[in-house]
Amino acid sequence: MTQCPSPLTGRGRIRLGGAAAASFWTPHALRVVSFFLLIFPVVGLFTGYYREMGAVAIYQAVMYLFGFFGLRALARKRETNSVKKEPTER
Repeated sequence: MTQCPSPLTGRGRIRLGGAAAASFWTPHALRVVSFFLLIFPVVGLFTGYYREMGAVAIYQAVMYLFGFFGLRALARKRETNSVKKEPTER
């Protein structure tokens, strides 16, 4: 882990909501990752994961949903921040 700091710094910028230009996660990439987070709870319904694991699986599914909505909101925020404003709108 200490030999590859680039993914760690990128993840920190995502969590802290750093500048979009400084990050390598575009709004499109954030939306793609968010949909993968949404897939996990749905697949758990069909595989019997919730029946097997109980309350832990439900808590995990809720956290995946929070991650989904959080990444979507961050993508929306970065998209609006990246739009160039007209000189009269500043």
